[in-house]
Amino acid sequence: MENAELFLRSIVETANDAIITSDSDGSITSWNQAAVDIFGYSHDEIMGKPVITIMPQRFHVAHRKGMRRVTATGESHIIGSTVEVLGLRKDGSEIPLELSLAKCTIKDGQFFTAIIRDITKRKRAEEALRESEERYRALVNLGAQTGEAVVMLQDDERGVGMHVFASEAWSHITGYSTEELLNMSMADLIHPRDREAAVERHNRRMRGEELPGFYESNIIRKDGTEVPVEVTYAFSNYKGQRVNVGFIRDVTERKQAEEKRIQLIQELQETLKEVRTLSGLLPICAWCKKLRDDEGYWKSVEQYIGERTKAKFTHGMCPECQSKFLSERNSNTKVN
Repeated sequence: MENAELFLRSIVETANDAIITSDSDGSITSWNQAAVDIFGYSHDEIMGKPVITIMPQRFHVAHRKGMRRVTATGESHIIGSTVEVLGLRKDGSEIPLELSLAKCTIKDGQFFTAIIRDITKRKRAEEALRESEERYRALVNLGAQTGEAVVMLQDDERGVGMHVFASEAWSHITGYSTEELLNMSMADLIHPRDREAAVERHNRRMRGEELPGFYESNIIRKDGTEVPVEVTYAFSNYKGQRVNVGFIRDVTERKQAEEKRIQLIQELQETLKEVRTLSGLLPICAWCKKLRDDEGYWKSVEQYIGERTKAKFTHGMCPECQSKFLSERNSNTKVN
């Protein structure tokens, strides 16, 4: 019997988790070495002290209320389960803990045994992960503000690049909800004329081939409209597997502007083709002002220019000619 008790004590003392026992009055009756390491109290300092000594002040009332309920009715909210709580160290600092609580009744009375694990490192890791996710989310949201969507593609068991992440901006561009996108492959969105090339490019990149990370493609929105997109891809890891991370921008407005510019250039080129210019030495009669064409015929200025350009003529008189005309007409009138 003594050997069994010594063996049990040895297990308790060498355990990595704190093992603490208290009686029905809430006084500590057992305190192992791991408890010393976690809370900073030696065995002699803590034995017989109330268990609330290692609890932050704000939890004392709730603890006493719970103990009275357990003693009176046997009902407990945490006995038999594992919960996360805050503990209080000797130096006054709080520490995150994982607590498993059990109750036993023997001839000496009712006792409560707590197995406690320090989860400080885990909490720090969780906090670091949370901060990392917040930074990532901030970058994704910033991309959305600039019109850039972010997607993550990972091959399923069929080797098909499925969405495992899709930003809100991608939902806006495609017209599909995030939930719908997570059940779709990228190939489902690519325009049929671009699909084969896009799938081949994805497969080659997933095999590790180095390909240009930037290209243009076209997708089909949920409403059936075609959207030109500009895509930049890079690789990363997600849940231990290789993923294709895409940064995608809707370039509809830019494409429309390019088409308008091309159309304008074409219209200008067509207009220039229709413009015929006159150059070189033009033989003109010094008396009647007719022009001689390449075939030797003398033609009026109006006829000559009209045959070679799209210019149209209107006839009138300049002030000098008008004065001469009126003068001659008046002279003829007097003679008659």
